[in-house]
Amino acid sequence: MYMIKDYFLLFHQALQKDTQELSKILLRLFNLLQRNGRKSHRYEKKTVFDILGVVYEYTTPVHQVA
Repeated sequence: MYMIKDYFLLFHQALQKDTQELSKILLRLFNLLQRNGRKSHRYEKKTVFDILGVVYEYTTPVHQVA
């Protein structure tokens, strides 16, 4: 959560500038969360990615190959 708070000001400033800067910041934040977000498993808590993974599994339709 603190990582997102740190990037909030950069995110807001990038919204006012251009989309290229915004995409760079979002990519940096995603990589940071991906690298450090899994540490919650030490405390047996679900991470944001675990929750999104569960939501993703339930919302994507199953395609069958004929």
